[in-house]
Amino acid sequence: MKGTRHVKPFQTEVDYWEKSLTQISESCDGLLNVQRQWLYMEGIFTSDDVQRQLARETTEFKSINQIWQEDILEKIREHSNALYVATQMNFGEKIQNLLKHFEHIQRKMEDYLETKRSIFPRFYFISNEELVEILSLSRQPELIQIHLKKLFDNIKNLRLLTKKTILANGIFSNENEEINLISTLSLDGNVENWLRDLETKMQITVREYLKNSLAALKLQLTKREKWIQDWPSQSCVTASEIEWTLATTKALLTCQTDGNLKSLKKLFRNQVSYEQT
Repeated sequence: MKGTRHVKPFQTEVDYWEKSLTQISESCDGLLNVQRQWLYMEGIFTSDDVQRQLARETTEFKSINQIWQEDILEKIREHSNALYVATQMNFGEKIQNLLKHFEHIQRKMEDYLETKRSIFPRFYFISNEELVEILSLSRQPELIQIHLKKLFDNIKNLRLLTKKTILANGIFSNENEEINLISTLSLDGNVENWLRDLETKMQITVREYLKNSLAALKLQLTKREKWIQDWPSQSCVTASEIEWTLATTKALLTCQTDGNLKSLKKLFRNQVSYEQT
């Protein structure tokens, strides 16, 4: 409207509404920013672990929450006119102060989560909200299992035993294939510690399965179907690739020494016969 030459008789009123609408827009943006930060923080600071580890920031959040609920939202409910709220209630300074407090709490919280990620780097695969949820369930390992597939490539859940503490002695894949851990794992204490121990035991266990399946394959080359049924699929695939590579390398070296392709042709016939049995 200010761009038209006919605005002059209404200039004062147009200026007033331009200023008022700008104030409404700025107020809405500020309130939405605070609400967004509050919703994010409110879900996090209900966690007992976070409250215990970030006691000072928890107190600061409670103070912010009180200002947000009582000094801002309650007054907006009493005066639900957007123009009045934006131009008469002067929430701008309070909103900026709240955002500064949220920024400070966010920084401290991320420092805290970083200490957890430094212990168990696979936590970098998930969001802050998911990490906080996992930390809040540290005393309930059975509920953490839904997050395992986000942290490990193909662990669906653990086989748990309940004694004096909760123990894990096996792993299930997404295909429901099961392997036994090389030793029982205690799921007691901080979740980042036992997840790190789970990663180590998983690696040692898979390495042992691979070593043993490869040794078994060398004894059962002509009974591969039975061998496949006796070992996990990941071990079978990897062991088969190792055995094929070793056999092919040996055949190629023999061909080079003998000056003919007999060894390679013999290997090919053997491989075909393995596939047909």
